[in-house]
Amino acid sequence: MRKSIAVVDDDEIYKIIIGKMISSSELFDKVYLFDDSRNALEVLSNGDIPAPEIILLDLNMPHLDGWEFLDHLKEQKPELYSESSIYIVTSSISQSDQDRARSYEELKGFISKPITSKFLKEIA
Repeated sequence: MRKSIAVVDDDEIYKIIIGKMISSSELFDKVYLFDDSRNALEVLSNGDIPAPEIILLDLNMPHLDGWEFLDHLKEQKPELYSESSIYIVTSSISQSDQDRARSYEELKGFISKPITSKFLKEIA
C-alpha cells in the first residue's frame, strides 16, 4: 500500500531533489511539500489535508523552526503524533539537536541530510 508523505523544509533545491526522489520511488501516492513551517502547521492542524503517514521535518527554518513546529503541532493537533511518523531531517550535526530529538518521544528518527532512496524505502 502506498502512503502519503509531507516534507516541511524551506530549502527550495532540497525540495526539488527530495520531490524527485519521492516521485521516482513510487512508494507514495500523495506528496505534500511545504516551504513555510507556519503554513504546514496551519494546513495540518486544520485538517485541510488528511494526516500524512510520514512527515519529514527540517529544524532550521525562518519564523517557526522545527522544534517550535513540533511543540505547536502537539498543542494544536496531538492526535497527529499517533497518525503520522515524524522524522527530523536536517543538515544539523549538533549533538544538542540529537539529544533534544530524543526528548520528543513521538519522533521516529533524526536523520542527517541528504537522505537516500534506501531510507525512503525503509520508512515506507
